[in-house]
Amino acid sequence: MSIIVFPALGVGCFSGLEVVLVRSVASLLTAPDRQGALFSLLGAVDITVNLLSNVSTAAIYSVTVRYVRGAVFYVLGGFEISAFILFG
Repeated sequence: MSIIVFPALGVGCFSGLEVVLVRSVASLLTAPDRQGALFSLLGAVDITVNLLSNVSTAAIYSVTVRYVRGAVFYVLGGFEISAFILFG
């Protein structure tokens, strides 16, 4: 199990950078008078995704805790690795 933990933590330590990257590129591509609307939309999407991820991880855990104790870790590690591939 520890063989999987350390690479996922290594990739996961960069998880906040994609938000900064998307916001900086979006601000460059948006007119200055529309940047407020853009950042409010990005903030709303960020909060919605955080809420849905909390609910979904709790659901995955409750369903899989008897069979695969680390299923939530595997799912979230897969998301981290895919985000690293897309934005890395």
